[in-house]
Amino acid sequence: MKQLLNFGTDFSLGAEPDNKKIRLVIYKKDLELVCRKTTLMEIKRFLDSTEEKLFKGRLQLLKDHDHILIKAKNEVAGITTRQALYNYLASVS
Repeated sequence: MKQLLNFGTDFSLGAEPDNKKIRLVIYKKDLELVCRKTTLMEIKRFLDSTEEKLFKGRLQLLKDHDHILIKAKNEVAGITTRQALYNYLASVS
């Protein structure tokens, strides 16, 4: 069973290794809603930087101080902390 970062809503975030990249997946209940392939380094760079947005399109990560807002198809899928996202990504990579 895959490990997911749950948001306490119908949505959850999954991260799956995919060769040298990572595949971020937003699930709504148990159905895959959107995905995005990226590198772990790109996500960590975003988390450590002052950038406020990572990715354009159907899956977006938006940063507000120490909180990360995850959007799927322009709908807020969930909010987590920067540290919780770091910890989750470290556990799946």
